Amino acid sequence: LSILADNKIANIPRIIEHGKTSLEETYYLIETFHSGESLDKIYSNLTFGDWENISSQLFDFLTSVQNIKNQCFETFDEVHIKYNNYGKMLSQRIQAHLLKHRAIGLLSDDIVNTIGNRLNGIEKIFTYDPVFLHFDIKPQNIIYDPNKQIVTIIDFEHSRFGDVSHELFRGCIAAKRNPYFEQCWSDVCSQLKQILKIKSSESTNYYYHLFFLVSELTYASSTGNKELGYKYIDQIRALLLKN
Repeated sequence: LSILADNKIANIPRIIEHGKTSLEETYYLIETFHSGESLDKIYSNLTFGDWENISSQLFDFLTSVQNIKNQCFETFDEVHIKYNNYGKMLSQRIQAHLLKHRAIGLLSDDIVNTIGNRLNGIEKIFTYDPVFLHFDIKPQNIIYDPNKQIVTIIDFEHSRFGDVSHELFRGCIAAKRNPYFEQCWSDVCSQLKQILKIKSSESTNYYYHLFFLVSELTYASSTGNKELGYKYIDQIRALLLKN
């Protein structure tokens, strides 16, 4: 948020105070209050004009953060590593997930080795410069006040400097999960591709899809949802067979 504030990005909360508590040694963050509700709670009451406002302001936000550039691809989580190539970042993240799944018997050696072989040469696929990504655009993270007609983007815990095409891919996943958001995101995505001259290829989407599936498998495993975990394993197998 401080990076966005320094670059005068609109439609975001402002930091009032942040730090670390002395007792529990946990971090805290106090932000400005923004009226409204997340789209998943109010979408059924929104008018055509509301959706036009949301699309327009979401597009403006995503366009403005493209001007926040970095020298390298970088994440802001506990695994704070800088990369010279986005493909290398994806490859290392995918392999880290795979090792966890093989260790607990979720994925066989054959699947892990097959995916490892598919990751060879991934560095040549990604060519865009590092820009700021929200990395979790979805209805639950978009606050809208119909009375003021103002959009606020929240939840930047997954933000990073990365390849802009990955932002679009994750937005498409969110739209598929929330059908009422599909038309809004489709409009935003089309405009972004045209303005920024983004060309999503089958190769980039393949690796994004693979990264999505193995990371979702990690989440299902960590929450003990075996049924969902097996679903993602089947989808990983299907993706490998298809390509």
